Amino acid sequence: MDEKEALSLVTKHLAKAELPKASLEKFASAVSRTRLKPIGLDICAYGYCIDLLIEGGLADFDIRDVEELAVGKIRGIEIFPWGIKDPDMLRVRVGQEF
Repeated sequence: MDEKEALSLVTKHLAKAELPKASLEKFASAVSRTRLKPIGLDICAYGYCIDLLIEGGLADFDIRDVEELAVGKIRGIEIFPWGIKDPDMLRVRVGQEF
């Protein structure tokens, strides 16, 4: 996902929110640069939420990897196993305040 695609996705999903454009642009830039695999962007109780697909189990996940997406204060990180057949994948949701 390049920066333009990330900005378009963020803008589309967050169009109804009253969030500063500069924050949206910073967030889109961070999403486009991450080595993690973003699978969703949305508004959440904190501000922005990004869903990531992580290959490997908890032993392979380094929570410090989400710091590169922290253009706002991280308010929550939720970790879900992804699928029943393939428990070595995780869905990680990072909520940020803006």
